[in-house]
Amino acid sequence: MATHQPLPENSINPPHMERNMTSQCEDNFMQFEGDECDLLSDNVRMIFQIINFVIIVQIIDIFGTGSNIINIVCFVKQGLKDPVNIALLGLTVSDLISMATLIWLNICLNPLFYESDIPFQAPEIGHLTSGILHVASTRVTCCMTAFITLERCMCIVVPLK
Repeated sequence: MATHQPLPENSINPPHMERNMTSQCEDNFMQFEGDECDLLSDNVRMIFQIINFVIIVQIIDIFGTGSNIINIVCFVKQGLKDPVNIALLGLTVSDLISMATLIWLNICLNPLFYESDIPFQAPEIGHLTSGILHVASTRVTCCMTAFITLERCMCIVVPLK
């Protein structure tokens, strides 16, 4: 019967395989604090947030809000006598609420805004004031989409009844 001997301490992490975390984390993209190595420094993270939340997502939100307003005007001009127009108007209104809450949330997540001298924590206020409403309106949008899909399927399965 073979006896198991414990491995020497150097066999788990041989000296030639150890990584020097301080030299790996000293460039501009990584930041070294204690025993941890962050993937992004604070400046790179701030630039990433500004590009995403302030520029890209905000532009998409503004175009989405404008198109929803145009859709509401079109559905109201067509009249609300047709059930399809009423359902699509409800879908547009819930999507408009979702987009409006995202615009406010993106303003609160802007690093230039929340690192200024404001007397409150902007990300927390943004989540409190628009987070719940955004989640509720996106769930209403999903339910309205499912309802419209079911309504269209019933028109095909059971026509003229």
